Amino acid sequence: MIGKNTDRSRECAKLKIASLFLLYCYIVFFFNDTATTEIYTLSLHDALPILDSNSRLNILSGATFVLNNVELVSGSIFVESGGKMIVKNSKNSIWQNGNLTISGEYVLDNSTLHMNGTIDGEEGILVSSTGNMKIKGNSNITNGENVSFNYFFVVEDGAIFNMSNSYLSYVGWDSSPYKRGLEIYTDDAFIMGSSFENNYIGIILFGAREMILNNFIEGDSFGGNGAISSNSENNTIYNNTIFTYAFSSSGIYFSGPGKANNISSNKIVTSGENSFGIEIAYSSNENLIFNNEITTNGINANGIYVHENSNKNNVSFNFINSTSDGIRMIDQNSENIISHNIINSEGDRKSTRLNSSHIPLSRMPSSA
Repeated sequence: MIGKNTDRSRECAKLKIASLFLLYCYIVFFFNDTATTEIYTLSLHDALPILDSNSRLNILSGATFVLNNVELVSGSIFVESGGKMIVKNSKNSIWQNGNLTISGEYVLDNSTLHMNGTIDGEEGILVSSTGNMKIKGNSNITNGENVSFNYFFVVEDGAIFNMSNSYLSYVGWDSSPYKRGLEIYTDDAFIMGSSFENNYIGIILFGAREMILNNFIEGDSFGGNGAISSNSENNTIYNNTIFTYAFSSSGIYFSGPGKANNISSNKIVTSGENSFGIEIAYSSNENLIFNNEITTNGINANGIYVHENSNKNNVSFNFINSTSDGIRMIDQNSENIISHNIINSEGDRKSTRLNSSHIPLSRMPSSA
């Protein structure tokens, strides 16, 4: 084991770790031979490696770098395609003073990663088209010493992304692409049992067949939206708890031409003025909106809002408490099914407002 309780042994440990990093760099560069099939591994356990904050750590193809119960301060880290980095049991934190670029495999297990920027977007996480990122075991990704500055987090098309039972905060600072929050462009991402707090937008989906299950998502007071999907289809948004606070924000927002998404059994609470629990827009068709519990507390806030040529959606068995329309469908929509929803609306606002042709099937009585 490297590292003891005395100051002297700690200094010795730092020297040993520095030597190991030099040896590691020698290994991965020296053996970067495409003809060999051997795997070279360096594992650091119970150590305190300190790197210069401007340093760059490269994990090259064929190399594996394991950090176990380690505190690491590093500049940029690049995991090359075919390389692997595993960080586990490192709750004392990995301090990232540069970008984390993942083109190989990166595993964060029961560890804390600080994206330690000094301005918004100075650094962030990019999972490239060949990358594979797994976040699990009560891991935590957040910002750094200055909590006023946020970072970017982008998963490119073709990448593999899995996150379970972990925590993500302070991602995104603006409504522009690559600045909004966790942006997922790949297919088949899996996110379960995790918490998203203080992000500009909770989760942004552009792929297909994404599974977003059993998460807690809280939008901030600026971007506000919980989960957004654009041009995406066959996603499952199930049993999530979502809170939003911003003006004109949505707990869940889907826009076309994506279709056939399953939005079921979610609990959504909005507090912003002109907000929406679930919003389906711009030719987003054939979605199932089923068994959701929606409460809108802001002024002129709607429970479910379907508009802009969004057709053949099934809105059924939802429970809605709304300060405005419980369900609102306007702007040339057609053939949407409205069935067995329970709606409580305040004042003299209509519980359900429809425009164009829809199919209301056995809707349960609503209170005005």
